[in-house]
Amino acid sequence: MVKKIDFLIDELKGYCKNKNKPDEDYIKKLITHKNGLVVSWAAQCAAMFQFNNQIDLLITTFHRLQKNGVKNDKACLGKIGIIKALNSLNYDDVTWYINAASCVQIEQSINGKIDKAVPVRCACIEAFHRFEWHRVAKTLASLTGDSDQRVAIAAITTISCFEGREAELILITKASGTNSEHIKGACLKGLLHINSDTTDIVEKYLYSENLDFRIEAAFALAEFRSNDSFTMLKTAWEKYSDEGENCGYLLQAIGALRIPQSMEFLKSILEE
Repeated sequence: MVKKIDFLIDELKGYCKNKNKPDEDYIKKLITHKNGLVVSWAAQCAAMFQFNNQIDLLITTFHRLQKNGVKNDKACLGKIGIIKALNSLNYDDVTWYINAASCVQIEQSINGKIDKAVPVRCACIEAFHRFEWHRVAKTLASLTGDSDQRVAIAAITTISCFEGREAELILITKASGTNSEHIKGACLKGLLHINSDTTDIVEKYLYSENLDFRIEAAFALAEFRSNDSFTMLKTAWEKYSDEGENCGYLLQAIGALRIPQSMEFLKSILEE
């Protein structure tokens, strides 16, 4: 008797939820299922129960789902699950992840055409954490320019986990060249994570003509939580408050520092 898809999915979810190890041959069979969501949950089971013998099958299935993906793997559910499973199983072919990170799958929706492979590229970026910088640097730098902001920010966030001047320069260049406040904010936070001596670079954006850029710079400094951050934010607040500018975001950023100086400063503002 052929089991219905809903039953299969509930069955696979049950294995994962209850940590009840299934028969490996059964999971092997479901990895090759024609339904992407079934494949995704089967891949998750393979990862959870460390079925390393299924790595080759997972790779083969991924490439099958890539062909005519709109028909074979709607919304990329199977491909996403496979990449996450391979990463959990410590599959270490960086070239494979780099190639998978170029996946694009355009599907029609009520809002027009949408690239459903965004989570596929993000899952590959997550896997790049496990590799040496020189092996993934070029790909990560390229992905900061991805057409989807979520992918770009994921790449920027991953770059910020690496040390070194090269990673730092990529973020400086991206921050200066983007018109997106969210991407700029991710770059500024990443810079401070890589090198605490880059506060001066972040500080200059506190005085940008673009209010959104100023806000992103303020909260990047707030996450850093240092005395230098407080001084920079306080100086910017004094400048803009004297000029009658909207600077409530600076007080919020100062409050987010949660250091004694910032608390004392906010208290003095309230008492005025």
